[in-house]
Amino acid sequence: MTRIVKATFLERSRRLSYWALIILALIAAVIGYPRIKGPIKVFVLEPNLFIQASNPSWVPVSVVLVLGLFLPIISYLFLKNTIGIDDQNHTNVLMASVSFSKIKYIGGKFLANCLLLFILWIVIILATIIMVILQFPGKFIDFYQFLTPFLTLLPGIFIISTLAIFTEIVPFLRGILGIILVSFFSLICYGVSIENYNSFFLKIINPSGSSYLFKMIQDTCVKTVGQPLKQTMLLSSGNFKETGKQTLFFLPIKFTQQDLLIFIIQLIICIVMLILAGFIFSPHKYSNKIRKNSIPINLVHDHHKLKTINSKSASSSLLKTSFALLWRPLSIYNKLALIILWLTAWLSSLAIKQLIILPLILLTELPLLSNLGSQITQFSFYQWLMTIPKAQNKQQFFEYVASLTFTLILFLPFMLKSSYTALLLVCFSIMICMLAQVLGLITKGNRMFIFLMVIFCFIYLNGITNLLPINKLNPSVCLVYLGVTLVLFLIKCSLKQLIK
Repeated sequence: MTRIVKATFLERSRRLSYWALIILALIAAVIGYPRIKGPIKVFVLEPNLFIQASNPSWVPVSVVLVLGLFLPIISYLFLKNTIGIDDQNHTNVLMASVSFSKIKYIGGKFLANCLLLFILWIVIILATIIMVILQFPGKFIDFYQFLTPFLTLLPGIFIISTLAIFTEIVPFLRGILGIILVSFFSLICYGVSIENYNSFFLKIINPSGSSYLFKMIQDTCVKTVGQPLKQTMLLSSGNFKETGKQTLFFLPIKFTQQDLLIFIIQLIICIVMLILAGFIFSPHKYSNKIRKNSIPINLVHDHHKLKTINSKSASSSLLKTSFALLWRPLSIYNKLALIILWLTAWLSSLAIKQLIILPLILLTELPLLSNLGSQITQFSFYQWLMTIPKAQNKQQFFEYVASLTFTLILFLPFMLKSSYTALLLVCFSIMICMLAQVLGLITKGNRMFIFLMVIFCFIYLNGITNLLPINKLNPSVCLVYLGVTLVLFLIKCSLKQLIK
């Protein structure tokens, strides 16, 4: 097991994606500083009563609240291919021919995941200490008080490490469905914990540990002013005036024997899931899967047929091929869900279309859009295209046109409402397809785009429809989407220049 831990840790830690994860976490920590000014208010509590961010105790609480919202999902996306790495290196083919302990193999992968996230946790703490020193020079708080908010993230390390392995081994959770379910599970737990922070069951399953923070915030407010919180804003764009005069100094989180029991239960659940994953895992299936997924190449020996193929419209052929490459990998259930949602959209009211069907269509289309830019680069065929002048540019163009056409067809039931709605959805489709392709070309994968779209759909499903207001006129949104598209297009052009 020690060798598995060491090999997995060294392999993952040397990847650029791990350093990108650390940088992303540091950026989130900086964003998490409780700024009172600016278009987005990160963390605001009762501005009519309290002076906001008046002392160092606000910093760790605000940073952990923001990280608790995003870090579990980002960490899960990074760890998702823990087993898949052995597929890429063809290690599973060798494993299928020897006898080994699957439980030890899964346990080694789990410990390596925990070690990677633990190092990330340490880096975030050090970055927050630096922020406290810079923002409040000469002011200090007790180290235990500073550390307790970060301790609430530790159980999430074990939960996310377990979920990453379990969902990768269970067949129907191995793809994008597992990513969507885990992401929504984490976000829903975080949202429910704002009000139900005393729930014993929620504390067990919540990977963000936010229940402890929200309880501590409420207890601190009750002790300071004698009443619970009435107004709390996290990552809000609302306008308000800070008229409070009282200083709020957060108390350290007090962990009890019940919290220790919860942690033990979490560990037991993780161990059970890992043992179950060990029984399900079979390297033979993975090696067989590699053989089944190999793409057959049919050579054309008949020169008359070859001449007939070349005489057809090249553009039409490329467009059909691009769409087929995006459509065929979708499961039959995914295709049926898209068709059912599209037909339901024609029969539903405007409110149902906007609040439910639109984000569900985006989530269901996610497996198709997430392959833009990344799927074709996995094959040596894409590198071969470099030998033909402008072949890669044509492939990217027709891939983009195919995805854009399909997206517009899905949005057709919404676009017939009004000319403005049609214009808005066209601008959004142009932007979203360009975003998917550019991120796919940069990262050579689909996880960053999936993460952004899951967050977008979750926010939209929670009633923040201003991101895509199909029921009211808002030209500025169209301009924003077109502006983002222009920036993405320039990034794409610069990528081509770098490759040359």
